Amino acid sequence: MGLFRSLFGSKPAVPTLWTYAPGGVVWRMVPSEDGVLVGEDRYKEDKRVLFFCLDLRTGKELWSRKSLEEPWWLGIEATHQGLVFVHEFARPDMPEHTGIIALDLRTGDIRWMKKEMQFRGVRDGVILGRERGALEDRFHLVKVENGEVLREVTAEDVSDFPGETAGEVSGRIRYPSCVSKDDAGWDSFESVADTRRMVGECEAVEVDERRIFCYHAGYERHPEQSILEHRMVIVDARGRKVYEDILHDRAHLPVYDAFFVLDGRLCYVRKERELVCLDVAVGDGGT
Repeated sequence: MGLFRSLFGSKPAVPTLWTYAPGGVVWRMVPSEDGVLVGEDRYKEDKRVLFFCLDLRTGKELWSRKSLEEPWWLGIEATHQGLVFVHEFARPDMPEHTGIIALDLRTGDIRWMKKEMQFRGVRDGVILGRERGALEDRFHLVKVENGEVLREVTAEDVSDFPGETAGEVSGRIRYPSCVSKDDAGWDSFESVADTRRMVGECEAVEVDERRIFCYHAGYERHPEQSILEHRMVIVDARGRKVYEDILHDRAHLPVYDAFFVLDGRLCYVRKERELVCLDVAVGDGGT
């Protein structure tokens, strides 16, 4: 078997399942319980954002280049029960979200909208929406399926409502968290990464005894400039580097939460424009 592999190659320890480049800057990506991934495809020069949706398992495009009435000042809130919820902004110079626009995950078509409400969370087929008032805000429970307002709720009810921005997959999705030299796996990280030039925090998540690290390093070729490389490295249970990539080669500030893991699939954006999905679950041929 060893000779066969040496002659004909072997399966990569961390195989790439698929890549996807929609054409613009991939700004945000959100997975759903339905096994799809919806994202924002932004064009800064035109001040235009288009939405796309992929099969998370295969990377197959289900729909793309979906635009809405507001061309730029909008973004994705969450997914839930076959829908993706999009918000607008109160004003271009205010980051506060406003409006709820529900799109069908399988087609990208608008199912319903509540322009007067602000998305505050979702669970069990119900959205918590806030409606601004002159004297006080009002909160409502809204049916996910069709936008029907079920009832108004009190401030006490609101405090018990979880704001699950990841929708249904919030219990299964793995986002990285900050780690330091006191955490498990740091020694293996230091052995494969140049931590002397590290800027800001290092983030990591563990999957099947593999650790995925993301960190920023000062640019060796431009030490006089505040330009950073955003790097990813995956280390196996024996401390060996089994994968590495550069997420961004000219970052001016550290960017965190740049990847997630769902059901053994690691998804991240390479150099702003390409979505990459890896199989990080340990199986045959793994460690």
